[in-house]
Amino acid sequence: ILYPLMQSPYLALALYALNIFFVSLQPGTQNAALVQVTPNQMRAQATALYFFLVNLLGMGLGPLMIAGYTDYLFRSEADLRYSLTLHFAILGPLACLIFWFGIKPYRASVIRAKDRE
Repeated sequence: ILYPLMQSPYLALALYALNIFFVSLQPGTQNAALVQVTPNQMRAQATALYFFLVNLLGMGLGPLMIAGYTDYLFRSEADLRYSLTLHFAILGPLACLIFWFGIKPYRASVIRAKDRE
């Protein structure tokens, strides 16, 4: 959340590197989780749908939202860093809540998947 607000480019780069490190830990586990709870006959379709939605929302809607904050809320291209910070401050906690509420159903799905084996 804070790296766009840093005055020093070195500090911003250090925080961004830390961010990238933690974000990079998640794709392997989420793909494994998806495959683990999906029946064999549907794995390819579930994976394709997952990647479609991640790309559509993450790479399509994310930049559009940041541009919307910059153009309509802050009304200045010079305030892009505030748009980035706002975006991360809103969607970061929202993502944590989604994961928090999804872990219990995921655990139940893992148990059901083990019973199918």
